[in-house]
Amino acid sequence: MGAFVELLERTASVLSILTERPKELPPVPRLISPHVRGGDIYTVVLVTTILLMVRLALDVSLLPALLPKTMRRSQQRKVSENVFYTIFYLSTTILGYVVYIREPWSLNLFSNEPQVLPLFSPFPAPLSPLMRMYFLTELGFYVGALLFLIVDEHRKDFPIMVLHHVVSICLVIGSYLGGWVRFGAIVLALHDVGDVFLYAAKAAHNLGGCYGADTGSFVLFAVTFYVTRLLCLPRILYTLCFETFGHLLEDPDFNSWAAYSHLYLPQLLGFGVGLNILLLLHCYWFCLVLRMIHRQLFGDKSISEQGDVRSDSESESDEEPAAHED
Repeated sequence: MGAFVELLERTASVLSILTERPKELPPVPRLISPHVRGGDIYTVVLVTTILLMVRLALDVSLLPALLPKTMRRSQQRKVSENVFYTIFYLSTTILGYVVYIREPWSLNLFSNEPQVLPLFSPFPAPLSPLMRMYFLTELGFYVGALLFLIVDEHRKDFPIMVLHHVVSICLVIGSYLGGWVRFGAIVLALHDVGDVFLYAAKAAHNLGGCYGADTGSFVLFAVTFYVTRLLCLPRILYTLCFETFGHLLEDPDFNSWAAYSHLYLPQLLGFGVGLNILLLLHCYWFCLVLRMIHRQLFGDKSISEQGDVRSDSESESDEEPAAHED
């Protein structure tokens, strides 16, 4: 009961700060970051086009020439898709790490200390050339992934994947335009690292297991997924939704964001909603992962035999070996 009363008191204090601003304030800031360039949209289109061409090249010519001719065409497409995503996520994971170590700020997501100042000082955060490239590459990728998701054969989890990609695109665009690039960069990095092992496991599985490489990659994926998306992501959410207002109580005008937090509040709420949607999707997917592990330990099917965490495509019309195609 005491904790609930304390929460009400802190909420009332925050509301009073939002409504009673000091008489002298810095100039009203732009809600769109001044570091955004008009030509960024062309960079996104270029990245999307390049990634689509690379994936089509892998699917149509490069990988089919290396894979066994007796492999079914549908199986070849799965290998091509998973190899493409493995390479992309490995590249962006490395890029994200390079971006992070070259930034003048750092976070400790396993600390109980507030992590507000590194993310909000200064605000809007400046954009280094590497950070700009990181964001535009990720945005171009998600746009292309959404297009492929729509035109490819629909799987049973198609609505969930569309929701995930749409929310991801909105968060990337919002964090880039609004100047929340440090939040966005951390969230992107947390998501990319686990997907490297996921798609590597899928590719190895579709190639026959590769002497247990699919199971090993899947175990690494499960551990990484739990740490990055179910431990670290909620920590970012806590900083976004609670620590920001706690610091606002201590220093109502520590920067332009705090001075005009009532104007930025809709942005913060939007990011909070988007990240909570992703968190719920992660909880759902991790339940599927745990189900596979349970079947491995207590059932009659190994992880290699169970196949993809996601459902197979609803259409299985293309099941002839590739060697039989004209």
